[in-house]
Amino acid sequence: MELPRTAEGTDHGPVAARLRCGARRSAKPLVLSVLTVIAMFAGAFLISSITSNVAAATPLTCAQGGHCEVGDIGPVGGRIFLVNSGIAYEVSKIIWDNPTPQWCNLFSTSISTGTAIGTGKSNTAAMTEACSKGVANDVSARTLGEPEVSDWFLPSKDEMQALVDYLNGAEPAIGAINDTGAGGNSEFGLMRNWYWTSSQSSATLAWRGAQHEILSTARKDGKIRYRSIRSFSNPLATPTITWTPATEFTMPTATAALTAATTSSDGVISYAVSDGAGICSVDAISGELTYTGAGTCEITATVAATDTYTSATTTAVFTVSLATPTITWTPATEFTMP
Repeated sequence: MELPRTAEGTDHGPVAARLRCGARRSAKPLVLSVLTVIAMFAGAFLISSITSNVAAATPLTCAQGGHCEVGDIGPVGGRIFLVNSGIAYEVSKIIWDNPTPQWCNLFSTSISTGTAIGTGKSNTAAMTEACSKGVANDVSARTLGEPEVSDWFLPSKDEMQALVDYLNGAEPAIGAINDTGAGGNSEFGLMRNWYWTSSQSSATLAWRGAQHEILSTARKDGKIRYRSIRSFSNPLATPTITWTPATEFTMPTATAALTAATTSSDGVISYAVSDGAGICSVDAISGELTYTGAGTCEITATVAATDTYTSATTTAVFTVSLATPTITWTPATEFTMP
């Protein structure tokens, strides 16, 4: 019998010995013992190396145009005080806004404005169109920032409340400061004064806010301070994804449940063969691997994109080789020939 071979020519499977004896005249009979060959090999695979690839570019900061979180310095030098529904809100520095205008020169004219987060920009546009002079006209006419931009607007009532909540609860604290600029945070804290919002309360009254005060209303012909804000679509954050499966093990059954990948994202992680499909397969959800032969196999772990994070991937490259079998042969060592 001949040893069975794989396509690559590797001997495996049951092993037997074959003897060929020619006819011979002898005075003594030929006595042969049974030759036993035992191959301890069941098609196991040995993972000789695993390489995990987690290389990723350093993400941009908020100031550089990357993802923003509350408390970050914004793209034009202001402070991010609110992130809502994928929109980031940036407040101007205190030194950029010092005038004390009236809310509108039309003291008793009703202007359609909203109070909710997200309405400040449209409120400011409506005020600018209706009023020939007033706080909205001042805000719309100015270019502020580092670099300077012109997309500033007056916060709505709820946007002002969010700003006050941020300033009062920021870590480290951003305190209110007095008119001389002493104490608190001279860049982002509010003066100890009232500030206009872009939300009217009635034809003659508009909402105003102040740090450490409850929002209230004031007559539109009053002269108080304002603070400009701007908003922009918040880029998705780049998540981390880490995968460090075991580096060496034997798999007689040709399957293995590997350590799962982890991520800073709230996205779902899935697995797929990215190279070497003829060598292995992988369960997309659990990451369990199944091997069918020797060679190299690359698996990619992917975290899906969410409302906050982009998608990200990492790979593990497996080099799979057949395990080295043990082979035992104990033939008889003495015999007689007739």
